[in-house]
Amino acid sequence: MINKTKGAWILARNTGETKYNLAKNQISAMQSEIHDEGYVHTGTSTLHFPLQSELGRVELNRVLTAASAGRISAVFVFSIRKLSEDAEEAFRLVDRLNELGVIVYDNEGYQYSYDWHCKQIGKRFKGGDQ
Repeated sequence: MINKTKGAWILARNTGETKYNLAKNQISAMQSEIHDEGYVHTGTSTLHFPLQSELGRVELNRVLTAASAGRISAVFVFSIRKLSEDAEEAFRLVDRLNELGVIVYDNEGYQYSYDWHCKQIGKRFKGGDQ
């Protein structure tokens, strides 16, 4: 166990008006993943604004505070592409969570937990959304 907890946070982002572009559908899918991976759902943040905006930072601070306090050991996202339009910004967030001992999982159970891995994905990040 990381940080002596099995708590997990869901981080969702509205990116459009169809199926998994809606945060509520991402959250529903992630709740199932959290359970399947053996975690307890301890919190949810929905990003309605860019990560670097004032309102985006408010939601991110909730996640980072839980991570810093050791209340969570994982963050679940529908896909890394759902975090931000800017791949570097999304990967900086993943790196920050990793520094706090938190693993970032996507909907397919893929772990974004190593800087080199995220940079490899970043090379393919440009293009269509998942």
